[in-house]
Amino acid sequence: MAYGKGIIPSYTSSITPVSDWNAYVMAMVTLSEADLNRSVANTNTSPVGILNPTKDTNRLIQKRYNIVRNYFINTFQVDLQAIGNKARGL
Repeated sequence: MAYGKGIIPSYTSSITPVSDWNAYVMAMVTLSEADLNRSVANTNTSPVGILNPTKDTNRLIQKRYNIVRNYFINTFQVDLQAIGNKARGL
């Protein structure tokens, strides 16, 4: 499954580097860390739970999540996850 390879499935039929990058950014700015860490079934194609070992069995999503998050923090001084946490009222 895509999660085991560090890929967040999207509703588009093909996965490209741009759509992959966008999936990580969208997950951060639309969901809280609590939502991303929530345990949900591995068959659920929503980004909810992508940082939980139930979905992220090989911990590749966590690794890639950290890369994208740190890129924005170090390059633009913007924490995308802080945006997602505020959007969800945290």
